[in-house]
Amino acid sequence: MRNNITLNLNASNALNKYLKVDLPRLPHEPGKQAGVNTLISDQNYFNWQLQIIDNSYKSR
Repeated sequence: MRNNITLNLNASNALNKYLKVDLPRLPHEPGKQAGVNTLISDQNYFNWQLQIIDNSYKSR
């Protein structure tokens, strides 16, 4: 039997700004801070958080 797995790529706010895109946010519970979600991978879902690190002060 073949299992299907869903790949979820989640971008940080900094990466959204760098790419100049407005990607939809993950849903959040009322009263909780938007954009702060625990990503849990299991046998059906593989979650990956994409980050960008600004290191321009060391660049030319």
